[in-house]
Amino acid sequence: MTDAQGGGGSAQSLRIVAMVLTALTGPGVGHFHVGSWRRGLSWMVVTPVFVVAVATHVETLGGRLGFDLVVPVLVGGPLAIWLGSVIDIFVVGRRARRATRVFVVASAALVSLLLGAGTALGVDAFVLEAFRVPSTSMMPTLTVGDHIMVDKRAGLRRGDVAVFVFPEDPRQVYVKRVIGLPGDSVSFAGSTVLVNGVALPRCTLGPARWIDERPREATLALERNGEQAYLTQEEARHDAPVSREMYTVKDGEIFVMGDNRNNSHDSRFWFGGRGGGVPFSQVKGRALFRWASTRGQATRHERVGTSLGVPILPAGTGALSGALERCMASDTGHPRG
Repeated sequence: MTDAQGGGGSAQSLRIVAMVLTALTGPGVGHFHVGSWRRGLSWMVVTPVFVVAVATHVETLGGRLGFDLVVPVLVGGPLAIWLGSVIDIFVVGRRARRATRVFVVASAALVSLLLGAGTALGVDAFVLEAFRVPSTSMMPTLTVGDHIMVDKRAGLRRGDVAVFVFPEDPRQVYVKRVIGLPGDSVSFAGSTVLVNGVALPRCTLGPARWIDERPREATLALERNGEQAYLTQEEARHDAPVSREMYTVKDGEIFVMGDNRNNSHDSRFWFGGRGGGVPFSQVKGRALFRWASTRGQATRHERVGTSLGVPILPAGTGALSGALERCMASDTGHPRG
């Protein structure tokens, strides 16, 4: 009697180990091991549905919960589903009378793997894509080491931050601010940008000094274009390029500029100084938020999970916070050349 009980206990232990191992290969796979394939299919489908739902509603989710939670939800959600499927296998496995063939379980594991990989590739190709900012042309909005999330389905409006293939070199990907849309005329008067002859409201915050990759000195300003309000800077330098007088945006293109106005290679200077726009076909999408930010080996926590729709001052320029609040409170700003 004792030997029989010991053998049964050993078999039961092996069965539990097999259940757990198959369950860990992917959500729902363990259910195929115990013959509960309908339940297994349900668990398999939950993860891609969850990921697609979050990815396609990331802007709404970020607006309600905060963009600092978007990436944890995208990563943690599937992990929680996986854990739930492992726990559920114990409930189902206790009622199972026999195990399924190894071929069926292996096939289920392959399907689970393909579903996960296909979902990740599909989201990256058609919905959301992450980029790292390599240059200072969009300072102070974006700095070297910022990692941004881009919505590839979103249409572009004036004032949005766009990621696109550089028209002069398709091997490079740029990020700039949308200033003009097809048919717009863009001109300049000192520091002021005019779209269709109307100056973009501009409110100067004042000069500031701070350290990023190197010591910097610039005059910061709040500019408004369409529904967007954002910071621009003009670095103290003697070799700043001179902008062209006027450019009319062609059909099917956008006119873009860096927020670092006198240190940005953008639509004002492309194509041998003639200027040029970005064809819609080369636009990858609209940047939504900074999902990570690093400087060397350190993380800039104050920038992680911050929306590009909300102006934030560079670290070390807190003395301008009062000026930023006054400019934000102004409906029109103060155009200044």
